[in-house]
Amino acid sequence: LPAVVANQFSVLAAAALAFARELYRSLALGRAIGDAAREARLAVRCDASCGPVDWAVPVVYARDPGATL
Repeated sequence: LPAVVANQFSVLAAAALAFARELYRSLALGRAIGDAAREARLAVRCDASCGPVDWAVPVVYARDPGATL
């Protein structure tokens, strides 16, 4: 597996949706997995329906964070 995305703790559905939406959008645009994860965390941080630290819960384990999938 080139990469795994997981949550360290449970999150609100709104945070999971915001993260997934932006992660997959960024990947579809050809961004690297590390960059896509960063953009997804920013999307969660800017979403008013998410908790104040929900942006820090998702983690990405990647062989090469600069790789595109």
